Parts: sequence; structure tokens; C-alpha cells
Amino acid sequence: MGDERIIAIDQGTSCVKVLVFDMAGNVLCSASESTPVRLSGPNAMEADPRDWWRKLVQCLRRVLDDPCVPAGSVRGIGLCGLMHTLVPVDNGGRPMGPVPLWADQRWEAEADAVVREAANSVAEPSSRSCVGRLGWLLQTRPDVRSRTHLLLPVKDFLRYMLTGVAATDHHEAAGTGLTATGDREWSQAMLGQLGVALNTLPPILSPMSPAGSVSPRAAEITGLEAGTPVVVGTCDWQAALLGSCAVLPERASLYLGTAGVVGGFTSRDHLDRLDGVRCLGAVSSTGSALEWLAGLLLPGSSQHGISPVETLVRMAAGSRAGAEGLIFLPHLLGERGGAIRPSATGTLAGLRLSHGRGDMVRAVLEGTAMWLRIVAEPAMADEPVDSLVVSGGGARNRLNSVIAASIFGRPVLIPEVVEAGALGSALLAAVGTGLAQGCAETASAWVRIRAVEEPDPELVTVYQGLHERFTRTERVMRSLETPGLAST
Repeated sequence: MGDERIIAIDQGTSCVKVLVFDMAGNVLCSASESTPVRLSGPNAMEADPRDWWRKLVQCLRRVLDDPCVPAGSVRGIGLCGLMHTLVPVDNGGRPMGPVPLWADQRWEAEADAVVREAANSVAEPSSRSCVGRLGWLLQTRPDVRSRTHLLLPVKDFLRYMLTGVAATDHHEAAGTGLTATGDREWSQAMLGQLGVALNTLPPILSPMSPAGSVSPRAAEITGLEAGTPVVVGTCDWQAALLGSCAVLPERASLYLGTAGVVGGFTSRDHLDRLDGVRCLGAVSSTGSALEWLAGLLLPGSSQHGISPVETLVRMAAGSRAGAEGLIFLPHLLGERGGAIRPSATGTLAGLRLSHGRGDMVRAVLEGTAMWLRIVAEPAMADEPVDSLVVSGGGARNRLNSVIAASIFGRPVLIPEVVEAGALGSALLAAVGTGLAQGCAETASAWVRIRAVEEPDPELVTVYQGLHERFTRTERVMRSLETPGLAST
């Protein structure tokens, strides 16, 4: 047992991460690579799946070269990936060029009436957008419609490249907006509206189900052993909930990645069955706003192994709570929080000559947290939450947790493994291959809290005032959005 390893693959919006775990849920080694995101216009956001595969291969080769991964020790592979995105694959197993990502909202203005009608029949905003993007892609690229052999969610595309087996899980399937009631089968009515053949969608299985093994060709490319089992896996947020052991009302997940989400399983039994999830709030931009600011203020900067984002956070620590009156509205990718608003824009309000870079960074950190709180407030009023467990890239910076604790008015728990999506993926692989028993039992053992940030009474008072000024600024800026584009 001591030498058994699990590999977890997490493809995010702008980065792929590969982590190697032992059977106690400890991270033994890891590798990550940035994956390009193309922003060709205000509502355009796309990526090339070939970049995801190429970068994944690089990461796999690096971790497999680490001495902590003895030959033959990898007993299973789990995956998670960004949601609400579909990859068309031709009959040769090749992706068919760049795909619109979850934040791309070009379809709102450009899709035809048939696509808009299909999208608007979906209740959940992000799933509605996925239907709209797929219809828009098929409408604007006839070659994709005629040559598509498979339509695969992101993590399922990567697993297909590893195994040659097409499959998905019901959480990922539901996020496409293309499922029937219950999310266990595809909606033939919806597919008929879009003109998509049922056999282009993969079978819907349990996230823990085996979904092939590493093929000889993938083994040659990646360095993995042929025959290594690969489980279906799930979407990044579902994996993060599992890797946070987030069970309501005791604990909700505060996921701070490119975007931000708050939610959890509604009971321990639901966690064990991997269903009964409640999303309390989701917004379009958290970590992406900080990365954007780093690109503007510190382009190409890295000092002694410190990333530009880390440098910015250190600057923010020198600014007082409230950022000397600066207000940041984080709608840099349009907005999905509360409603789909493609014409929503980011705003930095209250600038004066006396403001410095640290104030701007602090405003971004506070503004992203405040907006997530505002979006989650209605659901959290109905679902009392005792504490928040933070995960994602934002969890690496203590200041984020300090700010969140006082903005949300709840303790923020910082786990040993902040890459909760990868931890959840590894857990699914361990349970699915029989190396661990039960999701709830394993999550309780693997998710260990190393620190707690309590709300600071002084900061709570400051952020109550910020909440009032933020909502006024948001109301004014929303009134200036281009009419007719945002849907509710």
C-alpha cells in the first residue's frame, strides 16, 4: 500500500495541473502549465483543446520523472475540468480547432432564433449559455456540424485522448444543458432543436466508473504505463466540493479559481452518493481579475520565484481595508452572477492621485469577494452556513481568506490541500479502483484543515460600509449597460 499512487488531472480555464497523491491524500509532487486563453473581443473567450493535451503531456512527463513516483506505482487516474464547454472531435479523434469557453457570450448577440429559443428553454444560466454557444458554433462553422464525431466536455476530451473511450458523468452532462429531467440521459428534444445527433454525445456514467485505461499510444506519448485504469471523473466544481468535504450547513465550499462559486452537498449521505449539490452563488471573475491586473501592473515580472500575482498580493497587504475608498466591480468577463449579462463591464470607481498599486490590488480582492457574497446572499439566507472552506488558486494567499472571513461574516477554513478539485479527482480514482472505501469516509480522512481565519470585528464594520457603497455603484453601472443584450 505504501507505494501506491493516484494521479489527478485538473484542466482549468487557463492552467492544467497534475498532482500525484499517496493513499492518505498527501500531495507527493505536482506540475502545472499555463494554457492559452484567446480574448478576441469583449464577449469572446476561447481556447484550443490541442494546447490542453500538449500541456498535459508535459506535466505528466514531469511528475513521472519524480523519484516519489516509482515505476509501476500509479494505480489509477482521475480527472476534472472546467464546465459548460464542449469539444467537437472528428472521426480521427482530433479536436476541430478552438472552442468557446464558459465565459464566451457571443451567441447572445449573434445566434439565430432557433438557437436562442433552445438556449432560453434551459433554466440554469451557465447551462443555458452552453447550449447557446454550441448552437452558435454549429451555426457559424458548418464544417464542425458536418464532421463532428463526438461532442465531449473538457475533462472527457482529455480522458478520451488518454484512453480512446468516450464517456461523461451526470454532473458534467447537466452542465451542458443538453440533458433530460434527472440528468441521467440526453434530451432528444433539445438535440433535435439544435440538429445534433444523439450518438455524438458520450454515455453518462458515475464519476467513479472505470472509463478505459491508458492506451499504448497515449502511454508512449505521456510516459504513463499502458493499461493504467482511468475513471470517469467529474467537473471541476463538483470535484472541489468533494475535495473540500463541503457538507451543508456545517461547511460550504468557497472556490476561488478563475471564477468564484459557493456551495456544498446537502448532507453527508449525498456526498457519499455524489448527488444533492446546492450552488449558493457563482460569479464570472475572481482569480482572473487579479491575473488581469498583474498583467497590467507587472507584465512579465517574476522575482526570485515569486509570481506577479503573489507580488501584487504583498502590495495589497500594505493597503488598509476599504482600499482608501476604491470600489472594484469585477465584471471583466461579462457576468453570470444573478443573471447572464454579456454587456456588464468591470469598473474601478473612486480613483484619486493619492491611490497606489496596493490600493488597486486591495480593491480587486475586496470587490471580487463582495460581489460573490452579494450573489450568494439570497441562497445563504435560506441555507445557514457555519463556515467556508476555501480552495482554488485564491486559497494560496492568506489575505484572500482574511478578507472573505470578514465579508461573509463566517470562519474561513484553510485545508492542507487547497487544490480541492485535484484532491476530489484523486479520491474518485481511489474509490473507483477499489483502493479506498466510500467517498464520505475518504473525504473525511483526506480533507485536513491546517488553519482558520475568523472574522475580524473591525474589518466586518469596514466591509458593511463597503457593501453599501458597492451596491450603489453596481446599480448605477448596471443602468448603463447596453440594453437588449443581457438576459435574465
